[in-house]
Amino acid sequence: ALQPNQLLSVSSAVITVFSIGAAEAWLLTSRSPRPRGAWKFYVKYGSLQILPSIIWLTKPAEVVVRSMGQNPATYLRKFNLNNLADARASLRVTTFQNLRSIIAGFVGIAQILCLCDSAADANSQFLER
Repeated sequence: ALQPNQLLSVSSAVITVFSIGAAEAWLLTSRSPRPRGAWKFYVKYGSLQILPSIIWLTKPAEVVVRSMGQNPATYLRKFNLNNLADARASLRVTTFQNLRSIIAGFVGIAQILCLCDSAADANSQFLER
C-alpha cells in the first residue's frame, strides 16, 4: 500500500497531468465557434493522457474526437504555421506534452523505485526470520 506521502505525490501528479492535458485539449479545439460540448473533449483528452504520459506518449486528439462521435476536421484546430499566433499555440501544445511526460515519468519512476525498496525490505525481514 502507498504511504501517505506517496499517495499525496501520486495524486498531485495525476491531477497535474490531467490538468495539463485538459489545457492542451483546449488549445487543440477549433477557436470560433468552440465546438459544442468541447468541455467533454477536454476531460476525456486530459484523462486519457495520464498513463501514456509516463512513457512519453500522447493519445492522438483525432482519435479521441472520433471516439466521441465527432469529426476531427471540424472539431480540432488547424494550425497554420505561417501564422505567428498559430505557431505559438502549436509550440504551447508541444510544451504541455513535454511537461505532462516529465511530471508523469518522474513520479512513475519514483514510485517504481519505492516499490522495489519496499520489496527489498520485505525480503530482508523474511530472511531474518
